[in-house]
Amino acid sequence: MTGQNKKAKPVLANVVKLVPSRTVAYLNLADVEWALGQRSAAKSHYKIYWKQLGSKASSIALKRVQERINSK
Repeated sequence: MTGQNKKAKPVLANVVKLVPSRTVAYLNLADVEWALGQRSAAKSHYKIYWKQLGSKASSIALKRVQERINSK
């Protein structure tokens, strides 16, 4: 699975670069980075995802997002 994540990362990074309003792409990118052990980058993208969800974030975001943002 690591190989697929390595392939997906540049594609997803390009999506958020080209369409920064594509909220779910930040979640996907963060999940890939998390799986690759890139925790700092993942947290950053999870935070952008959370921020873009706005006031709905706490009710619609997946539980793992907040857990990972708050992890050490």
